[in-house]
Order: sequence, then C-alpha cells, then structure tokens
Amino acid sequence: MVYEFVCNTCGKIFEIHASPNSISSKKTNCPDCKDFNVRRKYSSISIHYKGKGFTKKVTGEEEKSSPWEKH
Repeated sequence: MVYEFVCNTCGKIFEIHASPNSISSKKTNCPDCKDFNVRRKYSSISIHYKGKGFTKKVTGEEEKSSPWEKH
C-alpha cells in the first residue's frame, strides 16, 4: 500500500510503500530533513470500475445506460 506523510518541520510531502502492519509515523522520518516529526496524510482513494456491468442499470427487462457512458 502507499501511504502519504507530511513533515511538520520542513513541509515535505512524501510517500512510503509498505504493508499496513509495518507503517508507523513514530518510525518514519522525512527524506529531506531526516526529522521524525511527521504525520500521516489521509487522502481520498481512487477507484476505477471496469466493464459494462458498472455503467448500466437494469430495470425490469429494459436496460438503461448511464449518462456518462458513450454511445
């Protein structure tokens, strides 16, 4: 997983690729100033659905397309 951190000392935003059990702001230091005064930045996740099943709704026997789907 990718975790974002912000250094409270220098303001650098950086990412750490790690498993959920191994990540901790107490063990993480800034790659620029090497200070351990960092906090985890919580970001919204990105979800990308693929396939036609996610863009159409079935009502009875008639199939309706999503307004975002190209015809």
